[in-house]
Amino acid sequence: AVVSTQSTGEFLTMLALSDTDTYNVHWTPWFHLTEACQVKYDYIGYMEDMESAFSLIKGNLFNNTQLSLPPAYNAHARNEEVKGAYRTVPSSILNLVYARYQDDFVIGGYSRQIECIS
Repeated sequence: AVVSTQSTGEFLTMLALSDTDTYNVHWTPWFHLTEACQVKYDYIGYMEDMESAFSLIKGNLFNNTQLSLPPAYNAHARNEEVKGAYRTVPSSILNLVYARYQDDFVIGGYSRQIECIS
């Protein structure tokens, strides 16, 4: 296996400037994969708040079972690491990535401001 050690900036530059349509479905904007406006979803969870989403779904669908999530990592420390990495990326590249995934940002309720990562 080939291991790449790209920086966050290099990765986002590749994402912003290349034709991601030729990549696998992972790089397709979420908006195009989910039919967000055509399907009525019962639950939409966010990785950033997995515990709350899991508790809601478990309580409504699997109340009498012993389901649990694996132990969580230190989300606050991880978010500070992510903020630091994004601060090194030129705003022109961040703007291109945002433009490509703008519908995902809007539908997901995400801000394009790095300071909003909590």
